[in-house]
Amino acid sequence: KAITDLFVLKSKIQFNEVISNDWVSYPFSLKMPEFILQIREVFNAKLTVLFHDHYALCPSYTLLNDKGEFCDLPEANVCQNCLPANVNRTPLEVTDIVSWRRAWSELLKQAERVIFFSESSKELVGRKYALRDEQVVVQPHEYVPVFEDRYYADFSKPLSIGVIGTINYHKGSEMVIDVAKTLSEKYPEAQLVVIGDLVGAP
Repeated sequence: KAITDLFVLKSKIQFNEVISNDWVSYPFSLKMPEFILQIREVFNAKLTVLFHDHYALCPSYTLLNDKGEFCDLPEANVCQNCLPANVNRTPLEVTDIVSWRRAWSELLKQAERVIFFSESSKELVGRKYALRDEQVVVQPHEYVPVFEDRYYADFSKPLSIGVIGTINYHKGSEMVIDVAKTLSEKYPEAQLVVIGDLVGAP
């Protein structure tokens, strides 16, 4: 059915490049890389894969293991033991690291470009996948200043700390909570404001 739909789509539109951007938080199955390759084949398009995170390495896309620590990509047997108990993984039904990496391996092998946004990300992926030099592009994110005026802190007033974003475990929610407790105990006049959500807050 999906292939039939692709040919119907091709009769109405043509494009030259397929970009696999980021699948975290989307409904995902081990068939997704295969489907992306089918799109590429039907349209005879180039394939570009962007590495915003480490999803292709592990369903725990921040590489936190079942103890909540950075795993540093151990041997596959360690991953096999970790993944079923790892609450950081998504999708939750995937517990086999071998099948996961096999699905992504073919996608990466056929890509014309694999774009990384840091050298460290390229190094991590290179440990588990054999990429060709001509595929690899390292393209750090460009910092674009958005404030034209300078603002200065008034240290004569009580300290106020702002934390912006959805702060969950891998973004440091426990650290934010610890700072809030320390401020409450030692500097009760200070305040910590989360502009967003603090996931896991008591």
